[in-house]
Amino acid sequence: MEENKVEIVEEESKEIVETPTEEPEKAKKPNIFKRIFNKQNFTKEKVTKNVKKYLILTIANILLALSTVLFFNPLTIVSGGLTGIAIIIDNLIPGNWLDIILYCGEAILMVLSFIFLGKKTTFKSLYSCIICPLFVTLFTRVIPVSSISNLLYGWNGTIYTLAQDTSLLLLGCVVGGILVGVAVGLAFMVGGSTAGIDTIVLIIKKYFPKTKESVTCFILDSVIIVGGIAITFTITKEIVSYNVVMCFINVMTAIITAVSIEAINIMRSSSITINIFSEKWEEISDYIIKNLDRGCTIYDVVGGYSGKERKEIKTVVSKRQAEKAKEDILNIDPNCFLTMTVSKGVFGEGFQKRFSDD
Repeated sequence: MEENKVEIVEEESKEIVETPTEEPEKAKKPNIFKRIFNKQNFTKEKVTKNVKKYLILTIANILLALSTVLFFNPLTIVSGGLTGIAIIIDNLIPGNWLDIILYCGEAILMVLSFIFLGKKTTFKSLYSCIICPLFVTLFTRVIPVSSISNLLYGWNGTIYTLAQDTSLLLLGCVVGGILVGVAVGLAFMVGGSTAGIDTIVLIIKKYFPKTKESVTCFILDSVIIVGGIAITFTITKEIVSYNVVMCFINVMTAIITAVSIEAINIMRSSSITINIFSEKWEEISDYIIKNLDRGCTIYDVVGGYSGKERKEIKTVVSKRQAEKAKEDILNIDPNCFLTMTVSKGVFGEGFQKRFSDD
């Protein structure tokens, strides 16, 4: 009987093994609306984060629109980007079409983004694509910001009056360039963008992976700047000195914008790394942890000249803490060897956190 039972169990196990298992159905991805309106996206932390992100993006687009309406368009300064293209076209056709051209340009770029980059990338850029032209419309057709620029520059309907005062061009170059740089820097800070030709750069990067985004962006902006210079020569053929000045102004605006973007990135992401070689490493370590509320790493090192074994302490502090930390550490051990270096892009507990959801 026991043998029969064993045989029956073996037969049943064989049947179980031989029975083909049904493949589980692939879980369907929820559509974009279900992902957006998911309950997990409406926690207090995520709502606060998103409100802060879109508030900063809104400020960035306001600054971009102001620089375009107050400085670049009335002074015909072309420093690249979609706004540069819009200014070129607006100067070629009669009437005030700047905001309409921007809407059309953004619409074309969004279609290209949807086709070549997909829904996710397109959705991330959608907010800036809508809000920037909207503020340009607001500042040109509702709030008389463009009238302020006309009064500021003494505009009388012709470009020739501007050639008489190069200082106005320098004003637009410096202030407008800084505003655009701050706008783009703020957008990058929260993981967003100001849309524009960034879409073209991403498409080129997708199909030609070996190309660098910075090089592609530089080439596209250079083409736009050259277009702006050509427009200047077309409008003011007889004012040679003015044409030369405008060439300089366009290039300088692009440089000031780039420097401003880099300055914003450094200001928001840089911290100070402190390296200390000291015999009182235990006291210094306790000070860093308890007083500065920072972590530290301790290494065993050997002096190259003396050959003595020593301890190295490494810590990262904010810029505000750096000076006080240096003075306090030198008070603990006046004979310590201390170095301080700027560290760009410090991520982790107590430091910078990403705004993007990637």
